[in-house]
Amino acid sequence: MKIPILLLLFCSLTTFAEQTNNNTTIDTDESLITVGQLHFSVAMGIGEKTNPLVGGKNIPLYLVPSFQYYRDNFYFDNGDLGYTFFENDQFVVSALTRVNNENSYFSRWHPQNVFLSSAADAAQGIISPDNPAAPTEKIDIDIDIENISKRKWALDAGMQVNWFASDNLSFLGQLMHDVNSIYDGYNGNFKMLYRYKPKTIENLSIQTTLGFDWSSSAMVDYYYGLDEKDYLDYELDEQDKRDHKIDEKEKLVGDNFYQGHSSISPYFKFYAGYHLSKNWKAFFSVNYKHLGSGIKDSPIVDKDYTLTSFIGVSYVFTR
Repeated sequence: MKIPILLLLFCSLTTFAEQTNNNTTIDTDESLITVGQLHFSVAMGIGEKTNPLVGGKNIPLYLVPSFQYYRDNFYFDNGDLGYTFFENDQFVVSALTRVNNENSYFSRWHPQNVFLSSAADAAQGIISPDNPAAPTEKIDIDIDIENISKRKWALDAGMQVNWFASDNLSFLGQLMHDVNSIYDGYNGNFKMLYRYKPKTIENLSIQTTLGFDWSSSAMVDYYYGLDEKDYLDYELDEQDKRDHKIDEKEKLVGDNFYQGHSSISPYFKFYAGYHLSKNWKAFFSVNYKHLGSGIKDSPIVDKDYTLTSFIGVSYVFTR
């Protein structure tokens, strides 16, 4: 019997911080945060984060903490460490850094899984048997994330622009690059958020988000590509060993070589929260992302989507 891991999750259940012109408060879909005040909440309920990789296990969600702190121009928001250097009534421009989220599918203890708040022709990415980099004879291999080389954690840094078009409508854009040269590429995010509070139900707040994640070919290829660096821990029978003159420890990917390419993955988020009291709130959140072709065409990807959902109650601590 497997014991579910209690997860601290930030990226799928939190959205973004909205700064007011006088810089005294920050309004989010979940609460009102005072600048200079520590904001910590813990959600309890039930949910799940799917893993699209072959051999990847879905992650059960039971505890969902959120940690936010804003001080003048500096802020920490559920894994994002940033500095705001320009703001007015409608625009906020910030520099920020975070651990790249892509490795969360490969590592159980990635921060994305510890704090949760993320059409080209497929043949273009597969090395042809005529390519000298690939063996001329194919051996069927069962590929999953347990028998390929480990993907390293990357630290991203870049810019973020918030545009507050109205009290209810906001836009956010980000462009990031890894600063520790793990995949030597870029990634970006653009989303539109709409908040709605029904007048007939005073304590209810609803937020919908439409957006897309963009991943450069370098980033997709590092995380989802397959090449000679990937040791496949497969088992060959004695006949295969004799025919191919290899042993169990030799690298062999063959026709399973895959070169990733730039990808756009659109997503949709829905959030509904109902305040039960000053500190208690019941809420529901769902996040669906359709993986771009550069990712879903990889031999190590089993699904063309990811889905994160959660329903429960949360308690807010402030200090």
